Amino acid sequence: MATPMLPSTAMPSAPPNSDEVSTTAAAAPARSGGTALTASGGDAAAPLERFELIMRQTLAAFGGPNAGLWKAQLELVPLAQYDEQLHAFLAGVQDFAASGLAELFLGISPDDDPAAARAAGAVLHSLFVGLLAKYFIDPPTAPTARELADGMRIVAERMMPAAAS
Repeated sequence: MATPMLPSTAMPSAPPNSDEVSTTAAAAPARSGGTALTASGGDAAAPLERFELIMRQTLAAFGGPNAGLWKAQLELVPLAQYDEQLHAFLAGVQDFAASGLAELFLGISPDDDPAAARAAGAVLHSLFVGLLAKYFIDPPTAPTARELADGMRIVAERMMPAAAS
């Protein structure tokens, strides 16, 4: 299963140009303590348990030794408004990140089912980016992995029609 690749870079002192972005923010794996985010240990887990495991790793990564790389991803967003090349780079990795998350969380191969990877990945990527923002804006109120899993279960239950009796 592929690891989602997200742009990671140290925050530049000035807005980067596309050459700097392509070399310093080349799509590198999201890392937690030197290891890529994976579903390691969750391969045999039920989907919701797998989700919780990955979210636990994700939250640990946000607060880990590479927290600055995660923060930089948020800081690049407003810079992209003023740099067309940075904007193009960030826009270009969105589908790649989303499909990587669909594969990581749900086992949906973008090669085997590109439509499902794109649809599920868009939801997961939006959740992921929102969690990233929430974590760095107010870490004490960021949800735990358990709260995220519970919330995902509630959303899924409410979205599914009631089973016929």
